[in-house]
Amino acid sequence: MRAKQVTIKIPDYLEDHLWLAKWQTFHKEHPEFMQMCITELNRAVMACRKKASIKSIAEYIRWNVFLEKDPTDHYKVNNSLVSLYAHIIVHNYPQFKDML
Repeated sequence: MRAKQVTIKIPDYLEDHLWLAKWQTFHKEHPEFMQMCITELNRAVMACRKKASIKSIAEYIRWNVFLEKDPTDHYKVNNSLVSLYAHIIVHNYPQFKDML
């Protein structure tokens, strides 16, 4: 069973961002990365955490993918893209606004 496709909206203020096209390409190739970020944010909420770091979450995902898959099959997500994930996640999932 395939996961339901979710339409991701880009905040207007990011439309001219230098890295947006690269983010869109990465997201199209790896839509599961955003879902893993959301999963980890929900885990933080369930653990009663008030703040979370998208950079820490991305590093955690990279590490786990590295351990679970072939060592050459890890996410090569640029940290500039990670910061865009924070903005895009908050725009699409406002419940994380005060957390990120």
